[in-house]
Amino acid sequence: MSFVHGKTGYTYYSVNEKLNYYKKMINNPRSVSSEDLLKAKKRIPELEKLKSRSFEEPTLIVTNDKHFKNGISKPRVAVVVDKDAKGKLIIASVNKRTTDSIVLDRTPDRQVDSRITSIDRSEVYETKYVSNLNPLTEYDKIKMNNRYKKKQ
Repeated sequence: MSFVHGKTGYTYYSVNEKLNYYKKMINNPRSVSSEDLLKAKKRIPELEKLKSRSFEEPTLIVTNDKHFKNGISKPRVAVVVDKDAKGKLIIASVNKRTTDSIVLDRTPDRQVDSRITSIDRSEVYETKYVSNLNPLTEYDKIKMNNRYKKKQ
């Protein structure tokens, strides 16, 4: 279903609507220019690939923000997290970061929060005293550096 942006008036079309539009262009080549026909032939495989996604793994998508009880229609990034018994997609909204906490990649039940302090090196202990603790991933390290490291 297409929707019109509540402020800009721009119309957003779904993958299915675009696919149908380009297929109609190819089925009636006399009514379109040769450039548009080439564009349609290029876009159809791209759109069919998007349409055929299985969503078995979490996947980023864009949908209408009205699904999340927003007052106006606008594009919203969301994550497909599951499918229900009828095959409908269960999605979660992606929002700009509002918290100082960082969830660790390999240990999702733990997070690093904004409480920072300084300690002496003599107060550092082995991590073996805490169970189920995985080492930081490269992405965890990048997130930490972006959030906490002082900019020179």
